[in-house]
Amino acid sequence: MLLFIAVDAIQILTMGNKGKYKIVSNTEENIKNCDSCTRPDIYYIVFDAYASSHQLEKEFGYSNYLIEEELKSKGFRIIPGSRSNYNYTAYSVGSVLNMNYIKNVDTTGRTFDRTYLQALKLVYKNSVVLFLRKENYHTYNHSLFDIDSFPSTIQHIDLWGIREIFDQYKLVFKINFDAGYRFPG
Repeated sequence: MLLFIAVDAIQILTMGNKGKYKIVSNTEENIKNCDSCTRPDIYYIVFDAYASSHQLEKEFGYSNYLIEEELKSKGFRIIPGSRSNYNYTAYSVGSVLNMNYIKNVDTTGRTFDRTYLQALKLVYKNSVVLFLRKENYHTYNHSLFDIDSFPSTIQHIDLWGIREIFDQYKLVFKINFDAGYRFPG
């Protein structure tokens, strides 16, 4: 057990800023306030884990026409041929809400808990919501992610086992998980 503690302590001390995600450049400096500009309602909708209309048509013969036309009739703009830059939603949303790419990220391989939590941090504190707050927008967050000062309005469903991510770094949980079966119930 002391060996596990020592290894974890060494990893924490030697990690420093290595592997921490950062946005490629800070866009806040380039944004100018405009008092006379119109402020339209902004809706950002992500159909998470939903294939594109082209892919649905090609692979399954399913037409997404009704959904797209309904959204267009309500004034939404649908970006044809859009793709995500990253394999995981937290990375994609974090990148979009910070209006730039993320440095030091590679989602082609296995994503570990600590790196995923860093991506969640990019969503939590992001440039777009900060800008909208300065422009006196009212923000309603109906997503899976909490955003600074705007917690999600929906009941959290732990799809990715976030609770387990935190629990596995607790010493008591680790001992119980790794050796608990050896102790009498």
